Amino acid sequence: MHLTTDHYFSIGEQHLRLGKPCQDYALSGNFEKMAYAIVSDGCSSGAHTDIGARFTALAAALAIKNQWAKTKQIFFGNAAGEIDIQQNIILHGTYHMLGLRPEDMLATSLWACASQEGVLFHALGDGVMAWKSKNGSIIMEKLEWALNAPLYPIYGEDNFQTFIEFHGGNANLHALTSEKWKYAPTSGYEPLGKNKFSIAEGIQGISKVFGKAKIDAEEIEFIAIFSDGVAQIENMDWKEVVLELLSFKNTAGSFVKRRTISFLKKDGKAIDDLACAVIRIEKNRAQEDICQEHD
Repeated sequence: MHLTTDHYFSIGEQHLRLGKPCQDYALSGNFEKMAYAIVSDGCSSGAHTDIGARFTALAAALAIKNQWAKTKQIFFGNAAGEIDIQQNIILHGTYHMLGLRPEDMLATSLWACASQEGVLFHALGDGVMAWKSKNGSIIMEKLEWALNAPLYPIYGEDNFQTFIEFHGGNANLHALTSEKWKYAPTSGYEPLGKNKFSIAEGIQGISKVFGKAKIDAEEIEFIAIFSDGVAQIENMDWKEVVLELLSFKNTAGSFVKRRTISFLKKDGKAIDDLACAVIRIEKNRAQEDICQEHD
């Protein structure tokens, strides 16, 4: 198994028009025998959340690397929770040093990791998780918080109490929904159901884990995460956008950058900022895996 990664982020029309910076950020890379993909979406009504999104993504990357270096696995037990804790420690211990405030750090955190053992998705906030098989089929799931108020890791500074109060004051209330679909080249889109999650479940993060057996059985080739900007492409449904962004014509080098840039130039007008990051799984390579680390 050989793992390669790439990522891209782009400013949307709304922020261009208002003279604001891009508040989405994406990051991907390899570390030892593991690959990761990360996106972070800064809150438009916050302060310097373009910086906050970068801080959040970089903190996630460091936490993932630390977890892997310590345990050599991230697919068993409460690895996602431990990574969340490390990410929060990194964030809370660094952003003050640059004179940043909590309102600068309002940014989501979505990431995926892959290794010989399997794949782990983890989401704190809004966005889309997807995986594509060699036969062209795609499973995609969109997460959306109520009241246009997603979870941000920085809310952990007061143990999420302010966030819980905003969403009704009871952590058992449902405030997060997921919408899951399958696309197949021969039959098109098929709904796979909707789920509701409590505030408490959303605070813990929505995780998906599958092992090598599933990767092999479904011949999964791409693991992808997107900010919620995929649902803000003019005159396009979010599912169509995911399909287009995963329709790679060439997987060498900067394959995500090329595909996303081409899509935005020819087919899609991004109203909101957009970020995406992808891990490619190649099964026909020697079992030596992974190249050198890169960001």
